[in-house]
Amino acid sequence: MPVVPTCAPATSPAGGRPRWRWTVLTLVVLGAALGGFAAGRLWPTAGRTAAGPVADSSSSRDEPDLPRPLALRTSELPPPALPNPTLSRVPSFEAATGTDDEEPTALDEFFHRAVQGEDDRVGSAYAGAAAHLTAEEVRVALEAVGQWPAGPRRAAAESLLLRRWGQLDPTAALTWAASVAEPLRRHELRRQAMLGWASVRPAEALAYIESNPDGTPAAHRLRDVFEGAMNAETGTALEFVRQLDPKRFASEAGAIVWAAFGRDPAATLAVVEALPDGELRRLAVDRVIDHWARYDPWAARLWMERIASPDQLVSARIELGESWARVDPAGAVNWFLDLPPEEQNGRILDRILYRWMQYDPEGCTEWLRAQPPAPMLDRVRAERAVALARRNVEEAIEWMRTIADGRRRAATEEQIVWDWYRRDRAGAVDYVVHRSGLPDAARQRVIERARRDAERDAARQ
Repeated sequence: MPVVPTCAPATSPAGGRPRWRWTVLTLVVLGAALGGFAAGRLWPTAGRTAAGPVADSSSSRDEPDLPRPLALRTSELPPPALPNPTLSRVPSFEAATGTDDEEPTALDEFFHRAVQGEDDRVGSAYAGAAAHLTAEEVRVALEAVGQWPAGPRRAAAESLLLRRWGQLDPTAALTWAASVAEPLRRHELRRQAMLGWASVRPAEALAYIESNPDGTPAAHRLRDVFEGAMNAETGTALEFVRQLDPKRFASEAGAIVWAAFGRDPAATLAVVEALPDGELRRLAVDRVIDHWARYDPWAARLWMERIASPDQLVSARIELGESWARVDPAGAVNWFLDLPPEEQNGRILDRILYRWMQYDPEGCTEWLRAQPPAPMLDRVRAERAVALARRNVEEAIEWMRTIADGRRRAATEEQIVWDWYRRDRAGAVDYVVHRSGLPDAARQRVIERARRDAERDAARQ
């Protein structure tokens, strides 16, 4: 019959004791084991003394024989953890010197740049900082910089310091530079002092150089004066130009005007337009046009036509054409061809074609081939022929034959022949004898030279 479920405990088949007692005991043992494991994970230091954990030597025969951790000696224990210490701050330079609340000085900024700048860019890093130093700060900085090891960093620092000192006290700067023992370093530092002086008071610097107080040839220092003046403020630079003798310093005055226009076109134009007629005005107008036409030839042309006097016009047009050809040679040529025939000066076209050949030889050559012989094209055609002589003598001869002026054509042909002779004597002599258009005297010179050279060769054999 089917078994009916009952709540009565079952009996053991052997002894008749109920099974539930063993079940409860098993659960108790498992619970104790789990509790001990959890206590060990949550409270790992439980049961340890102040001296550290010590293995318990007592054991029960009923306990399993498990490996135990070794006891630690007291000397091997890590030190007890301390609270986070409060570190003392290192006093700054400003705090140590009592200037903590002050703004950084120009000298501070200079040495900050000295530390932060890279060796290959140290000059630009120093430049802004050095410009604000006083004479006394320059002295202090030079004394410190002099202790640095020789190299680009020290050289750049000293150069800018001397340049600044030359602006403030040129006599003291030059005296200090003259006391430097190393000749090359002394030369460079004197140069920097002069550059600084000329950048603020160029007329004084020029007078000093011409008085030659230290026995240095003036020519060696004049370049420094004009280079410094080129870097002066526009008003200072142009006022210096007004004081120069254009017969002595024409190119130097022109270079200063050219640089001033690059920095401040409007101010430079105002000064140039106010100059009285004469050589200085012509020179200044030419330099402005030269600079302006390199990037805006039409604006330069309009200004030139308004400002240039009739006796200055050819010179100004030469500068306009040459600079225009640097950026737009075809436009420059067309501008020239649009001039009235009586105003088409050959020197203007000559300069245009010179630059065109320099920047675009293929385009210029193509245009020249299509033009009839004309005296104003002779110079560029002669240069083209001579340039081709070493690579292609036959093409050089063709170019030579397009030269309109007979004397220039003969001179160019003779130059081609002699260049050819040095490379191929027999070929050059054959050309002179059978095809040349050289005058008889020139032909005889080549033939006679060939005869002497042949005799000398025979004697050596």
